[in-house]
Amino acid sequence: MTERPRSTADTGRGDRGTAPAARRPANTPPPARYLDGALSWLAFNRRVLDRAETTAVPLLERLRFLGIVSANLDEFFMVRVPALRRAGTASARLAEVRRRVEQIVRAQADCLRTRVLPLLAEAGVRLLERDAYPLGTLEQLRDHFTNQIYPALTPVRITTEESVPLPSLRLHVGFLLEPADDQARSASAAATAGGGPTVAVVPLPGAIDRLVPVPQEGAGITFALLEDLIAANADLLFPGFTILDSILFRVTRSGDAEVDELRDDDFVEAMEEVISARRGGVAIRLETSDADCELCRVLAAELSVGPVDIYQCAGSLDLAGWSSLVDMPGLHRLRFEPWEPVRPTWLDGAEPIWSVIRTRDRLLHHPYETFDTVVHLLDQAADDPAVLAIKMTLYRVSRESPIVAALGRAAEAGKQVTVLVEVKARFDEERNLERAALLERQGAIVVHGIAWHKVHAKALLIVRRESGRIRRYVHLGTGNYRDDTARLYTDVGLLTADDELAMEAGVFFNAITGYSTVPNLRRLAMAPTSLKQRLLAMIEREAARPPNERPLIMAKLNQLTDRDVIDALYAASRAGVTIRLNVRGECLLIPDRRGMSRNITVVSIIDRYLEHARLLYLRAGGADECYLSSADWMPRNLSRRVELMVPIDDPRLKRRALEILESAFADNTNAYRLRSDGTYVRVRRSSADDPFHRSQQAMYAAAERRARTELGEPAGRLIARRPRPER
Repeated sequence: MTERPRSTADTGRGDRGTAPAARRPANTPPPARYLDGALSWLAFNRRVLDRAETTAVPLLERLRFLGIVSANLDEFFMVRVPALRRAGTASARLAEVRRRVEQIVRAQADCLRTRVLPLLAEAGVRLLERDAYPLGTLEQLRDHFTNQIYPALTPVRITTEESVPLPSLRLHVGFLLEPADDQARSASAAATAGGGPTVAVVPLPGAIDRLVPVPQEGAGITFALLEDLIAANADLLFPGFTILDSILFRVTRSGDAEVDELRDDDFVEAMEEVISARRGGVAIRLETSDADCELCRVLAAELSVGPVDIYQCAGSLDLAGWSSLVDMPGLHRLRFEPWEPVRPTWLDGAEPIWSVIRTRDRLLHHPYETFDTVVHLLDQAADDPAVLAIKMTLYRVSRESPIVAALGRAAEAGKQVTVLVEVKARFDEERNLERAALLERQGAIVVHGIAWHKVHAKALLIVRRESGRIRRYVHLGTGNYRDDTARLYTDVGLLTADDELAMEAGVFFNAITGYSTVPNLRRLAMAPTSLKQRLLAMIEREAARPPNERPLIMAKLNQLTDRDVIDALYAASRAGVTIRLNVRGECLLIPDRRGMSRNITVVSIIDRYLEHARLLYLRAGGADECYLSSADWMPRNLSRRVELMVPIDDPRLKRRALEILESAFADNTNAYRLRSDGTYVRVRRSSADDPFHRSQQAMYAAAERRARTELGEPAGRLIARRPRPER
């Protein structure tokens, strides 16, 4: 990949050669060195929304991106907003956060209403608006409501005397009622302490799909929204009352409950308390279809939320709940063309997997290459009588995890299975507790985490007896051992039988399961003990190289917020190091600023898969060092979590890792470049003759190319062509 040519000002030691900046007027604050974290996070969500607004993206994928925006904002309010308030964030900053959120919510609703739904209707997928049900359809829907929906509904009256628990993230329909007869008037007066309108809410049952199919003549699919059916048939729910008004609303409660780390002797009980506390957390946000009505005022008083916590949405709330339409069978033409994960030829060959890994290290790139490789490795280990022990970290797992099944089977077969299940993994605590209990019943040794630190490292160690000696096999990766998200997230993993790496992996497991002191590791870097220090040292070492070595740092991350690392990168930029950062989400570093970061480029890619891999490449004077890591460059990852950074030593695998990095910076289809003012702009082709390059498409083509090469077919080359419109 061609490097950015250095200008005369960049020669020598980079930013040191630039002209001196103009003198700042007196009393003018110095320019900020870091971007605002909350606003950077919201900027990421705006980039996701931009994908929904892009006409080249297939319609149902645009709807999926709209749902991701909703899910992301849920987490933002559950985690980030409570943290901002706890920190005593200035009111002006909170106001700016609210303004950005409102912009996103309005644009999201507009995208659904004016762009996506009309085009879906043209494609034969039609939503019936509540106020425009055809007469015959209205009768049909009322019958369906009476027989299929009504029995599952539970209206709840809201009174000033008794608090009603409104669950977090559950859609409700609220009603303002007026008694229509004497019996209802008497009941209402008793409940409302003497009179006044009655307020009742109806939670949407989670077991019923929000998208209700409506049989219609002719081709196509027609559906109505469950919340609209409830509102349209409220007279059946409240006989004797007149419906004065109704709104759709949703409560978000703080999800930032913290575990008592001092109770490391009983993490299970401590985490159960966290889960219980989260369900009754403080209300942080009230989303509603109408913020200026009596119903909303009653609900706000019930939840103790003020105007700053109320967000009005002109369209449907919680678009993540439309997933059944996004994934509906028979609508393939409205989704991305399928990319089936490539299965390595050696996975199904006659050669045992142990021999394959011993022959040379293997780099896996998911989801372009199948996650079945890791599942197959564990299945083989569980059933192989020569395997003596399996050690593994589990941060998140799927509901019906084949990984957990293989570990349980191995334990029942008498192998020593040791699993650190991180029960503090936010929002997965309950599932992880269940999996830990299951593995314990099957005979595995289960460790429920470490006090003060989450174990976020992704590591698997298999101990096997071979020809009278013990050999260890290791998988170290960037992603969780989840077979479901492995089809949605891009991650890399290293399979190796390297004796020194395997030995250090064993030392790592002894440290986290036995709470022993971690000795100095030569190949692996472990947070919180040495990873950050080693990372800073590598950046400083690259900065000290002479210009003729063309010092270069390239990294792929999810988040970049650690200020020590950012300052080290600034210093390296001033020293003339070319720095290219592919940061998917939050980034506090300010790139391309004269005198500070002129040599730093930051891009973010938003495409069909969630970019999740962490890679680091340094030119190292031509020696080419490359690493994968479970850690983002964030204070929590580098100082408060247990993480691993792993060297990639095989020259062929280094080239593969470099190809992944370079492809991200070549992307001119789905990449966004961060500017020094904190805004992002789409990366476009420099000219009409410049070929289109879509990084994720290139990576899938590369995976297919490797499979063909292993079968003896021509390798081809990295894809760089106009992507076919995916409509």
